[in-house]
Amino acid sequence: MPIAAALASLLVLLSVALTAKPARACSCAFEFETRALLPRPNQIDVPTNTRVTVLRPPERSFAVNLIAPDGTSIPLTRTNRFRLGPDLVEVAAPPSDLAPNTTYGVDVVGNGEPDFMFTTGAAPDDSPPPEPKLGLAEYTEEGGGLFGGMSSCGESKIWTLPVRFDPLDGTVLLLTEVDGSISSPTAPGDNALAEFRSVAEGRREASVTVGQFACNAGLAAKEGARIRVALLDMSGQLSGWSGARTLDDGCNGGGDGATAASLGLSLLALAAVRRRRPQPPQQAS
Repeated sequence: MPIAAALASLLVLLSVALTAKPARACSCAFEFETRALLPRPNQIDVPTNTRVTVLRPPERSFAVNLIAPDGTSIPLTRTNRFRLGPDLVEVAAPPSDLAPNTTYGVDVVGNGEPDFMFTTGAAPDDSPPPEPKLGLAEYTEEGGGLFGGMSSCGESKIWTLPVRFDPLDGTVLLLTEVDGSISSPTAPGDNALAEFRSVAEGRREASVTVGQFACNAGLAAKEGARIRVALLDMSGQLSGWSGARTLDDGCNGGGDGATAASLGLSLLALAAVRRRRPQPPQQAS
C-alpha cells in the first residue's frame, strides 16, 4: 500500500475513534468499613488538640476511639459532620488535648485494638487553614484520551477547577461542595459534599474534578451547578469557604472539540490522498 494511502487510512481511523462514545462500566454497589482520614497512619508532629476525621458508611455505627500509651481507650465526641452521598465524613474530639510528643493508636471499629498509630508534636494548632481560592472551571474530555483536553460534549462531561491557597503548615482535607448548601453558614454542620481529598503539608495548590461521570450522586454536576471548596485541618478547624464558581457549558461558543478535531483529521486524510493521486498521462501533441 502506498505510504500516502496508508497515512490517509490511519487518519480516518483516528477521526472515527474521536467521535465514538466511550464504553462505560460503573457500579456503586460496594461496601467498606469505617476508615480514618485524619490524622494519617504513622503521621508525626500531630497537633496536641487533634481531632479524628473518619469516613463512615451509614450502616456502620460510630465506634472510633483513641488508644493511650497504657492501652486504655479514650472516647471521642463528634463535633462536626458532612454528608458524602449516603456516607458520612465525621470529625470527633477527645475530652481534652493529648500529651505532647506521645504516640497514640486509633481504634476505628471499636474493638479495642489500634488500627494505626500517630505521634503528637509539642503544641496545639489554633490557627485555621488558609481560605482557598477556586479558579475557573476547565472543560475537559473524560479520561484525556489520545488528544487529552478536547471535549466530547456528549453524555460524559467533566470540569476541572484549580484551587490555590497559602502554603499549608499541616495535612488537610480539601472539601468540595456542589450546589447543595451554597447559602449555608461558613462552618456548616451537615453539608452535602461532592468529594474530599488529602492535601499534604507545604502544598500551595490542588484541583477538584466534578461532572456527569461519577457513580456517586454527590459528584454529579451539570451546566449551571455552583462549586465551592474549603480546607479542614487535623484540629477540626474549617477554613472559610471559597467563592462559588458556576459550571459553564463547554460546548457553547467553540463548538464540539472532538468533532472539530475529527473533521480536521478527515480533511487532512482527504488532502493526503488528493496530493498523491496519480495524474492521467498527457497525450502527445
